[in-house]
Amino acid sequence: ISACLVGSEMCIRDSTECAFDPAKLTCHGAESDQCLTPAEVATANAFYSGPTDHAGKATYYGWPPGSETGVLTWAFLETPLNAPGEPSFDGLFKWVFGPEWNWRNFDLDRDMPQVDAKLGPILNGAVTGDFTRFKARGGKLIIFQGWADPIVAPYQTVALYEKLAKEFGPDQDFARLFMAPGLTHCGLGGTGLNGFESAQSSMLPPPSDDARHDLFVALIAWVEDKKTPTEVVATSYVDNKDASKGIAMQRPLCP
Repeated sequence: ISACLVGSEMCIRDSTECAFDPAKLTCHGAESDQCLTPAEVATANAFYSGPTDHAGKATYYGWPPGSETGVLTWAFLETPLNAPGEPSFDGLFKWVFGPEWNWRNFDLDRDMPQVDAKLGPILNGAVTGDFTRFKARGGKLIIFQGWADPIVAPYQTVALYEKLAKEFGPDQDFARLFMAPGLTHCGLGGTGLNGFESAQSSMLPPPSDDARHDLFVALIAWVEDKKTPTEVVATSYVDNKDASKGIAMQRPLCP
């Protein structure tokens, strides 16, 4: 993370601008927790690049620099608390292959077509990203995500927003995306900004309950008063579990 920090800040401002090569941390002597083995470098690169098929073609988004540490880390994807010794969400595949399915034998090229064929018609209907009817009835949508999210790849959310701009035009007037530096999944900690959305129970409340500091209030103002949100002032507290200890940093987030 420190390779991409600006000044004394504690989180990466924009992960898309961070070109970190984990090979720079390769051990040149004895292995230790201060350096990476070649296998660990390969693992880090796999997280950053995302999964690929046998031909090396990307099949999903990678995770950006800054998503490595926090309450939920890359380790959660490998050893979740609810199923030690198994990857996160591997139960999804057991819906397709049965309860005895062994994740160690998973083959992306062979198995994913079966998963898509069986679960796609059931699950993808809710996540196809078709906002035509939503927009037609006057719906308004505010999306936020942290650049440090280690579970839902932030680049996927950005791609969805770019899809909306392509489909409805760059001046579309019903959706806004706010990306927050240093924020982890659902606002569960992180080194960055996590106080700007009062409807998210896992985040600390904003310091002010107005549309300038609270995305939920901004959404209400957008729907009821036709005030399109242009920024939200996000807050990072001294103690990310106790807002009463004061504010450490504030920064405007823009869509």
